[in-house]
Amino acid sequence: MNKHVHGDRTYGPRFDRVRVVRPLDILADRMLEDLYKLVGHDPVPADIQFSITIRERERLQVCIGGLTNDFTFTGGGILQYSKEADSLIDYIIDFVDSYNWKNDRDPWDRRFFSSVRILTEIAWNSGNWTPGQVTVSG
Repeated sequence: MNKHVHGDRTYGPRFDRVRVVRPLDILADRMLEDLYKLVGHDPVPADIQFSITIRERERLQVCIGGLTNDFTFTGGGILQYSKEADSLIDYIIDFVDSYNWKNDRDPWDRRFFSSVRILTEIAWNSGNWTPGQVTVSG
């Protein structure tokens, strides 16, 4: 993905498509729609589901459900992500950040901060999570 530099800011390659989208919840809706287009294409498993939570007006968290604990964790009773899960997280972070801009001189100067969380099978099946939705919290 090609990034664009203007002044001190580096813009992700998808930024131009959404530069006029101001509210983060509307941007997150667009991202969610685009995330679902990746399903079934390496490295995004076919049975994956996404949601996005916006916290504190600038923190965007992508939640992933639908994956087995065997895929997600290393095993041995420790909730440590597997290599496959880490690779998936890195891929999703890079994808989401392609809508972002950041200032390499000022780590707080960016459109949004992002993170990815893969849900355990229990959390995914709990009914406390709704895939395909953007929610605003806090």
